[in-house]
Amino acid sequence: MPANTPRGYAYPLYTDPANATAQIAAFATAVDTDVQAQANRISGALNYPSVRISATANQSIAISTDTYVIFATEDYDNDSMANLGVNADRITFTTAGIYLVSAEVNFVNNGNATTNGRAVVLVSSTLNEIAWNSLRGTTAADTEETLPYLHQATAGEFLRVRVRHNSGAAVNISARSLSATRVA
Repeated sequence: MPANTPRGYAYPLYTDPANATAQIAAFATAVDTDVQAQANRISGALNYPSVRISATANQSIAISTDTYVIFATEDYDNDSMANLGVNADRITFTTAGIYLVSAEVNFVNNGNATTNGRAVVLVSSTLNEIAWNSLRGTTAADTEETLPYLHQATAGEFLRVRVRHNSGAAVNISARSLSATRVA
């Protein structure tokens, strides 16, 4: 079997002596080995460190005050990155690597007659502010902000979400979440 497919499966050429049993066995073994390698890669990717914490109860945010978001629910965590009973405002990386981090915050409309700004900031224990997003709020609808970020994390480092607004009165945040999944 002198020829191979691009994936490495050996196959006979027309000029090769015919030995169907051995040729089929060799092909089946090559396919099985390749499929098992792909399954192992998928299984490994599904077990990358990943966490998501969230909350839905209102948290009041005073005007022009930097406030850390509090979370109440651990949606999933396969690497012990969340400990809401001890620190309800953060995730702590236990495995170093590159993580896809996402923070989501819903600012509830407070009916104030002026449009105003709302900011969401990712804060690292080692690097301080690492990402931020700011939107104008409206007087008639909630403002939902999503902040995705690729972050090179070190073991022991933690991330928190900080919010701020300049509305004329306190604003509640309702649905919110912070998630991180290692991608490399």
